[in-house]
Amino acid sequence: MLRLMLILSSFMASANAYSALTETKSCDDCDYNDAVAIAKQYHNKLTCQVIGSNEGMDEFGSTTYQCNKTSKEIIITNPLQRVAFKFLINAEQQSQYSNAVRVTAVDKILNKDEVDALEDFYDIDSEFRAKVKQTDIINYSFSGSSIGDSLNIADLPYSLSSTGDICYDHPSYYLTSIGAQTEIERVVADRIHMRLGSNDWYDFNEDTDFTGGEINVSRGGLGISVSLQHNQNKVYGTLVFDKYGGYYENSLVFEVEYRGEVEVNGQRRLQLSLALDKGASRVDGIPIGAFMSGADIDLTDSPVSECLQKNLENIQGATVTTSQGGGGETGGGDVGGTPVFGGGGCSKDIKYTTCSTAHGTTTCTENSVKTSC
Repeated sequence: MLRLMLILSSFMASANAYSALTETKSCDDCDYNDAVAIAKQYHNKLTCQVIGSNEGMDEFGSTTYQCNKTSKEIIITNPLQRVAFKFLINAEQQSQYSNAVRVTAVDKILNKDEVDALEDFYDIDSEFRAKVKQTDIINYSFSGSSIGDSLNIADLPYSLSSTGDICYDHPSYYLTSIGAQTEIERVVADRIHMRLGSNDWYDFNEDTDFTGGEINVSRGGLGISVSLQHNQNKVYGTLVFDKYGGYYENSLVFEVEYRGEVEVNGQRRLQLSLALDKGASRVDGIPIGAFMSGADIDLTDSPVSECLQKNLENIQGATVTTSQGGGGETGGGDVGGTPVFGGGGCSKDIKYTTCSTAHGTTTCTENSVKTSC
């Protein structure tokens, strides 16, 4: 019993510590009016009691509502301008005949703990943006030498190259499994860690919820808990596969964010978060999202690299159906990234399932790609 009481006491102390952190939303392009609009979105919901509903038929008789009033404090901050607005958000019903809500925002003054925590947050955000921007383009250098921002694979614990039936060094490798995605994302995160060059930044979080991921900045349990979902000036790291045509043909673009725990003027435990931009990333010049959308793609009249075909065919559970048409010759290519052009005859229909994790949720789609043999 004593042990149970100690566990419950510890849990309650931890919960109370986090409840002392003021809810904060980062919006890096917001002015005061924008801040008011965002703050109102986060009002506490009303609890209403329906009176005189005439056994559920509100349209008959006189129905009224009794709803409680709610209030909460919230901070909206623009880290690029290093400004913050604190509000008391009040919510109440508009009239007794409706459960519609009226929300008002009253300006409040930041307390010292919040000001100190915000200053630390601004410094962290500024450092993060500057360092990741320096790492904007990561070029694979397969010659074994590193020039500028080119990445020497020998410097990393992960070796990506083409072996057997799989092209590890082609962006389509990202499609093959969750494990492959984690492996590639670690390469990007490792380079960013090199730039950050600080023990404050720990191993990147593979399952980060971008929308809900928070940065808690506090001293003695008092401070702010910041969410980044309203930021518009995104930060990106791009992995370019020069061996296969470079940026516009084969590249993986990742939105980079961070989360973690910070003690004001003290210890920091921060993690990177990566999410693939499916529209900006390219595989053989095609947005990678097309191969993860659940749609049927016909590439029989398009140049397709052998690496793309090999990687799709080697996804676990993939099926390949080959059909022969009339006339024409089929093209071929060397192992690697050489395009395979369609002739007039043979075609392949590759059916596969690919999964991806973003915002803490893993989704899988069944896909089909048709290519020439």
